[in-house]
Order: sequence, then C-alpha cells, then structure tokens
Amino acid sequence: MIALLAVAGAAAVAAGWRLVARGRVSIWLAQGVLLPVLAVLSLLTGLVAASARVRLPVAVLAGLGAGFALYLATIAFVAIVTGWWPAFARGVTAIYGQQGRLPALAAAAIAALVAAPGEEIFWRGLVQPRLAATLGWTAAAAATYVAYVAANAASGNLPIAAGAVVAGGVWTALAWWTHGVAAGICCHVLWTGLMVLVPPGGRRTA
Repeated sequence: MIALLAVAGAAAVAAGWRLVARGRVSIWLAQGVLLPVLAVLSLLTGLVAASARVRLPVAVLAGLGAGFALYLATIAFVAIVTGWWPAFARGVTAIYGQQGRLPALAAAAIAALVAAPGEEIFWRGLVQPRLAATLGWTAAAAATYVAYVAANAASGNLPIAAGAVVAGGVWTALAWWTHGVAAGICCHVLWTGLMVLVPPGGRRTA
C-alpha cells in the first residue's frame, strides 16, 4: 500500500507539472493542492520522522543555513546564466509570470508554507524511507533523487528542472544525513520564501 502511494504520488506530481506546462492550471494551484494532499497521506503511513539520526535543533539550524546558502547560490547562478542562455531566462520569466495578480505574500505563503513542506514530507518523508527499508539509506537517497528530478523535469521548464537537480540534491542529502524531514523542510521553506519574495533580478510581479 505504501509503495503504491509512493508510485502514484510521483506519477501525480509529474502529471501536475504537465498540466502546468500546458497552461491548464497554474503552479500555485497544482502545487498548492496536490502536495498537501500527498503530505497528509504520507503522514498517515507513520513513516515520516522529523530527525531520527540527528538532534532536532541541529537539524533545524543546518536546514536554515543550507536554505540561505542555497538561495545565495541560486541568485548568483541565475544572474550568470540568464545573460547567455535566453531559454533559461524565458523559463524564469514564465515561472514568475504565473503569479499574475496574486500578491507576493500570498504566493510566498502557498509556495513556502504549503507546497514546500508537502513536497519534503512526500519525497523525503515517505518515498526515501520506504526505499531505505529495502535498499538502505544511500541507495534510497540516490533513487529518490532520480525520481524527484524526473518528476519535475515533466514541467518542461529549465529553471524548474535545474532547481530539482541542485536543490533536490541538497534536500535529499539532508534527509539522508538526518533520516528525517525537519532539516529539509527548514531549507526548502526558507529558500522558496526568499525566491518568491526577493526573486532573482527583482522579477516579483506583485
């Protein structure tokens, strides 16, 4: 049953990104509804742990530090890449363009406080521990990372895919280190909130 939830959830994430890519739904609707549902279902399995291997305060501080460092690295990367890669620049514009008239604080709340924790609870709280029970934590981290990148690549958006490759690697590593989601949630929430409220190149739309 848990394996079925993991597979179906991953497929649903990919399908959600395809709907976003086709303009059927916005990022905010797709991620703001699907990921919380997957998070609740994941929590009901009893597999999700906050930080089974590392003391919780240490995991939280490490997650916040990683989130801020990831944000600075992302800002630098986007500033460099958008100057010589028009397709990447268009992808960044497309992401923020979907905010439309949605106020920045509302967008940040949906993305950082709803979607980001939901994503961590599902991918790093359910999928990774489920695989670890069979494969061990290192192989499970690698498999979860590949599945996560593949699901996000369905968006057809270069910045989304790049974020999955880089940020997804950080969040997967934090879960591997702590055997829990607390560090990843702190990192993901801080990074996402900053990306919405203080985006690369000042691209906030509202």
